[in-house]
Amino acid sequence: MTPADYGLMALAGVVLTFMHGFKDLGIGVALIQRKYLDESLLGKSFGFILQIGLLLFCLGYILSPVTATFFGEDEITPIMRLLSLNFIFIALTVIPQTLLRREMDFRKIGLLNCIAALVGCVVTLSLAILGKGVWALVWGTFAIKSCKMVIYNFSSSKFIRPQFGFTGMKGILSFGGKATVNDFIWQVSTSIDVFIIGKLLGKELLGFYSVAKHLASLLMDKLSPILQEVAFPAYSKIQNDLERVKRGFLKSVGIVAFVCFPIFWGISSVAPSLVVVVLGEQWQLAAVPLQLIALVIPLRMANTLIAPLLGGVGKIELLIINQINFLLIISLSLFVGVRWELFGVSFAWVLGFPVIFSLNMFICMRAVGGRLTEVLSLLVKPVVFSLLMYLCVSVFGVMLPQNLSQPITLVTLIALGVFVYTGLTLSLGKSQYKSILALSKKS
Repeated sequence: MTPADYGLMALAGVVLTFMHGFKDLGIGVALIQRKYLDESLLGKSFGFILQIGLLLFCLGYILSPVTATFFGEDEITPIMRLLSLNFIFIALTVIPQTLLRREMDFRKIGLLNCIAALVGCVVTLSLAILGKGVWALVWGTFAIKSCKMVIYNFSSSKFIRPQFGFTGMKGILSFGGKATVNDFIWQVSTSIDVFIIGKLLGKELLGFYSVAKHLASLLMDKLSPILQEVAFPAYSKIQNDLERVKRGFLKSVGIVAFVCFPIFWGISSVAPSLVVVVLGEQWQLAAVPLQLIALVIPLRMANTLIAPLLGGVGKIELLIINQINFLLIISLSLFVGVRWELFGVSFAWVLGFPVIFSLNMFICMRAVGGRLTEVLSLLVKPVVFSLLMYLCVSVFGVMLPQNLSQPITLVTLIALGVFVYTGLTLSLGKSQYKSILALSKKS
């Protein structure tokens, strides 16, 4: 597949991503947060979500030619129309998935998600080998959503029949409405870069950017939903004990910082070799975006921990403020950076996201009676150690023989990075270990 294929897929998905914020009008989150449920409420919620799914499918179908005209790519129309069917699959998945999340059966959730992802990978790779181009990505996504729908319903302990009516749903819809506003703004915030780059730079440069961003965010995209699924119901259960909530949150931030800074700054330090080895030489333009975007992924990982905390303690309005901060700052950064093409839009994340992170953490910590400095203090040693690791890898990389193969270069630099970070941590970072362990014991 070519960069243009990935760019076309990103363009076809951007409007659908915006619409994804309305997939269940926040009812799934509201059902998890609610202390008691009955089958009547579940049935009415299911019926309502099913109607939303059908409406979104129709809307996506209608908007597909409009989107194709806007971006100047006729092939967007059939792609969007097929992908719009996913809204129906999602609607049929929400209730069984919500019940598993309420039961905190994360082992089963993880297993089901892995099965669906594996099916999607098999479909995508098979079609890519057959030379189907962008349609390999389209059918792979379609396979994941349809597979989730089937396996979640078959594995559910309850069979819920859809009911159509609003009696007794006022509380659910009220909480869900706030969650929907937050989810919509989040979907726009995380996809606005695709919209701007696709319109102003075209599908090919968008392809390089989207693949680099996907590669940088791959671990975050897999782990963040799991962390949120675990954290949200856990915070909901202790929402009246803010001190305990704060301790649990700080523990999570400390662990994420300790693990993620060396991983993602390590990815940034070896990006040129990594791109050639994993993607091939034709993807070398993706190296610089990968280097830059990977630098802020640790902060983005820590930032994802805010949503389950504020949602769990019922502070959805603060979560909405955080998402607005994200949208405004990253949009402004991207609009300024786009004049320098791939470098500019990638560097926009490096400049903009630390500001977003600081504002969001300040708001979050105030909500639980804490201070921003408590969070920042947990980042100091991971940042310093990772920076030293980055410098060592970069300097050593320049010193390696030019005729050394890229795979050997990559393995050598990764081994050096692991050695340096581990050595620094064991010699100078013992207090970080102790503070994380202390937080673990208290919470």
